[in-house]
Amino acid sequence: MDIEFERILGILSRFASGDASDEDKKVFGIWLKTADTGDYKKALDYYQSLLNEVVVTEPYSLDSLAEIEKRIDQYEEGRSTRLKRLRLPVLKAAAAVILIALITLLYKSFNPSEGRRPDHVADITPGGNKAVLRLSDGSVIALDSAGKGILAHQGSTSILKSGGGQVTYDPRSSGTHQPSGVMYNVLSTPRGGQYRLLLPDGTKVWLNAASLIRFPAAFTGKERKVSISGEVYFEVARNRKMPFLVEAGGVLVRVLGTHFNIKAYPDEEIIQTSLTEGLVKLQSNAASVELKPGYKALIPVKGREFSVTPADLKVDLAWKDGVFRFDNADMKDVLRDISRWYDVEIIMDERVSSHAFVGEIDRHSNLSEVLLILEAGGEVKFDIQGKKLIVKPA
Repeated sequence: MDIEFERILGILSRFASGDASDEDKKVFGIWLKTADTGDYKKALDYYQSLLNEVVVTEPYSLDSLAEIEKRIDQYEEGRSTRLKRLRLPVLKAAAAVILIALITLLYKSFNPSEGRRPDHVADITPGGNKAVLRLSDGSVIALDSAGKGILAHQGSTSILKSGGGQVTYDPRSSGTHQPSGVMYNVLSTPRGGQYRLLLPDGTKVWLNAASLIRFPAAFTGKERKVSISGEVYFEVARNRKMPFLVEAGGVLVRVLGTHFNIKAYPDEEIIQTSLTEGLVKLQSNAASVELKPGYKALIPVKGREFSVTPADLKVDLAWKDGVFRFDNADMKDVLRDISRWYDVEIIMDERVSSHAFVGEIDRHSNLSEVLLILEAGGEVKFDIQGKKLIVKPA
């Protein structure tokens, strides 16, 4: 047996026992860059045989990934762009299984010609800043193809498009005339789209894929009321004399000035509201509840009974920050989010729908890169067929 390969097996033994040094991790990362398929498979088989003697029962949480990320940092020099942008996801795994996934991911990243990409005809690019704005007269503006600057006037409010995927309603601009009544506009994102909106009162709004918001071009009267579908994040401008109201699927959220996220997709059975700052009151026909920062309300579409639980805001707001982040999420929920962002239809074998997933993935990655990461745990495999994503057990 090659002396260098014997050294690698010794390093894997120390990985299994938890005694690997920083030097071990560095040597192992360098070896991965040049390992051929045969040696890689032998090393993986050897490591798995060591694990058969170890009993581990505790699944890894998101916080536990910090140690794995430290290991990846050992391989900074020479890593592929894909590995720099993607963090390691884990399928409900103990530490030993995490290392297997790490070995697999790093090997495929350093040796892309050897790594199996998900079967596909053509790759699918990620979503981007795409949205449609419907004005009060029914006219439609495709924002992703519209030029920057003033797009239209709604009464005394000017509508402007700026860079970075944002449309602004500016009541201070020189609109042409005062409206005779409330002028409602609708901003909607398609599957594979996202957009930002600055409302006339200064409230900031982020729309996730397949979402919409209906709002007046100017707020008048005693309240500011909008309605939404899909997933929307708000940073509400404070105005004690004019409360801000959000209607979502029969649930009314009342605020004065606060930051919160609402997820109310028509194809999901639960409406979720997560609060990051301030105070909100949620009301439905069946119940009402006040929500404090760091908590989320779960409202079943059928029944309307509220439940309040601590929120993992890093998970709930990850989409706004450009990542997917999951903490023991069912595979069906993971793929539902991926389906909306990449605009693909999911055809899933029910045997994999409840597989749990932990991890973080860059939303700017192509679909094939995301699937490669999801496959690293060894429990699922994917096949891209046009705009359909076939999901099967590995």
